[in-house]
Amino acid sequence: MPDSTTTPPKPSDQPAAKRKARAEQDQQMANDITAADELLTVAKTDAEIGPLMAAKGYDATELADGVALQTAAQGAYSDRQKAIAELDFSSKAFGDAEVIARKSYADFRETARVKFSSDADQAALGLNGAVPKDLQKFITTANASYVGAQAVAYGPVLTKAGYAPAALVAALLALKALATLHTNFTTTDGNATKATDTRDTAYKKMAKWVGDYRRLGKIALRAKPGLLSKIGA
Repeated sequence: MPDSTTTPPKPSDQPAAKRKARAEQDQQMANDITAADELLTVAKTDAEIGPLMAAKGYDATELADGVALQTAAQGAYSDRQKAIAELDFSSKAFGDAEVIARKSYADFRETARVKFSSDADQAALGLNGAVPKDLQKFITTANASYVGAQAVAYGPVLTKAGYAPAALVAALLALKALATLHTNFTTTDGNATKATDTRDTAYKKMAKWVGDYRRLGKIALRAKPGLLSKIGA
């Protein structure tokens, strides 16, 4: 993860125009997949269109290939929708947990600095310098501070300031949970990317088949304009 950011981009953080464009693209794909299903139903069942298109190579075997491509596109679209939903959930869970962890650590640092002002003490508690923006560095830094705070030299004083041993243990567990949530986020992010690529590939194959069918349909059915509307040509 780059040092410049640790929080995953959430859907609400994306520019409105980009979100709208993606939503429109997804909707268009959904429409095309549904339209392909309707086209194939007509291609398989229409008594007039069937023989005319068979002469262009669209026999039962070719139509079965079209059905397989449409089914694959539909399945890939559904899988991608599920993957995006899982990504959104993990992104929010991780983002919310990071905000809480950073605020909790900031409060601890401020309190500990008031109670222990010497350079040596602050160094021992990991209070020097800025809090890292990088997630892994932040977790390592905060973890060291919470562990150091449990030492005999600091524990009793910090307990009176609201950081009893149990509170420090809870803070350490929260950091561990944050790391797990980050792993979940990166996993679902990768899954969503893969699912999007799979969907796009399946959609393009289906769209090519449909496009070829309609183009050849314009030739095969040109003498019967009424049939062209049935295949959306």
